[in-house]
Amino acid sequence: MNKTTRIAILRVNGGPIEITAIENTGQGYHDVIGNWIEVFQLPNPLKNRGLIGICDEEGWLKSNPQTNIYSPLLGQPIAGHVIITKDGKYGDFVDLSEDDINTIADYFGLVFRIVYP
Repeated sequence: MNKTTRIAILRVNGGPIEITAIENTGQGYHDVIGNWIEVFQLPNPLKNRGLIGICDEEGWLKSNPQTNIYSPLLGQPIAGHVIITKDGKYGDFVDLSEDDINTIADYFGLVFRIVYP
């Protein structure tokens, strides 16, 4: 398993989608989401590339949940930040490829901000 994974972050209030690398551990994903993580299915064409969404498992239970501005394009209402990553062959998460990033860009029609630690 890689020590870091390249992901896309869709912040709750919008803005450019961030492409960055995080620690490829439960804690790394937790640090972005802010709570326990829940994996959810993305709509096509993202799903066809093996891309998955990760969100806050208890986002709607918070005292003041915020709907992610990208929810209509995600196919369901999501509270909080969303990570888009790629599902590996063994239930793990793997780096987004350049083709994956281009598919995300085409789907959301947005500008990216590249952030590498």
